[in-house]
Amino acid sequence: MMRFNISLLVVVIALVALLASSSSCFAQQCKNRKTFADPTACTSCTFCTATKSSSCCTAAEDSAASLAASVGQLVSTGCYDLMKMGACAICDPKNQQFVNENGTLVVCKSACQRVVSACGLTSVSCDSMPTTNCWSGALSVVMLWKASLVFMVMMIGVVFML
Repeated sequence: MMRFNISLLVVVIALVALLASSSSCFAQQCKNRKTFADPTACTSCTFCTATKSSSCCTAAEDSAASLAASVGQLVSTGCYDLMKMGACAICDPKNQQFVNENGTLVVCKSACQRVVSACGLTSVSCDSMPTTNCWSGALSVVMLWKASLVFMVMMIGVVFML
């Protein structure tokens, strides 16, 4: 059980690090790309479906988000729901205002605290997270392409550690 808690902690810290930072954005352009682009339909997306018709993510990022959120299922439905929301957030064009120049989503302290609470991560601190000009929650979102492979490898490692 302790090994699982440490593994989940590593996953949450990686997700928060992946989504942490801030900047303003151009109207509805996807800033999680090297070259800003307009959102497009992701007809192959099966996980982050709320933004399927207008997304800043690809099918590969959608699959990575699914894998990342699946760890939350091992804890509780509430944890999974929040992990899915966080993993899919970057896909929503409406959240692009919270994407920094590195293509990462700036996560609010309140969103971090909800994940910590729902997933039972008592040793994780959200104190350094911003409280304004950041993503605090959304109905849809995915993780950025640059980190998706790293995150997938980490998730696979967590599963094997269990």
